[in-house]
Amino acid sequence: MSDAFRSDDRARILADVRAARVPDPGLPDLVVTDSAGNDRARQFAQALRAAGGTCIAVPDASEAAAAIRALPGFDTARRVVSELSALPSRHPGAPPKTPQDLANLDFALLRGLLGVAESGAVWLEPANVLLRAAAFLASEVALVVSHSDLVADLHEAYARIELGAAGFGCFVAGPSKTADIEQSLVIGAHGPRTLSVFLVEDAGDPRS
Repeated sequence: MSDAFRSDDRARILADVRAARVPDPGLPDLVVTDSAGNDRARQFAQALRAAGGTCIAVPDASEAAAAIRALPGFDTARRVVSELSALPSRHPGAPPKTPQDLANLDFALLRGLLGVAESGAVWLEPANVLLRAAAFLASEVALVVSHSDLVADLHEAYARIELGAAGFGCFVAGPSKTADIEQSLVIGAHGPRTLSVFLVEDAGDPRS
């Protein structure tokens, strides 16, 4: 078989492939419906529970702080990283400066910018590397989200998120979990053992 024959054969095959292309149908129209309606809080709580987390509704930020203080083990926790002004961080010895200093972190208290009713996920934009690491290294994570910041689904969430505005952002849905071993679900295998979301009715800043 000559090189010229192989070249002609290749050209014929490529021409057949190009001729057989399916026309681009274009993207479909996106129709987004708010299935939760006015009951987003209930749907959010149900979805979060299915993901292994807990949702606690509170009337205002001060009640959120009181409810966090009432969490099992919080009063005796030695290592806490917090961005909530009502509940300051605490750490034995020198304040942590790097993620490595957060070994054996008991609690992370963070602000959620929005919650997704469809999935129970919460969007976080930790302001620095310590808060970012705390969300994944702490044994217990508590998030505070305003009721007015609940959205129906991820379509609505991404319409509100300013991608690129922050250096880091992520969705968190429930505590750490895995089902790799014998398809048996294990909570807290390689990260937070619990995740509690405090849903604040008052539209004020949940960090206060």
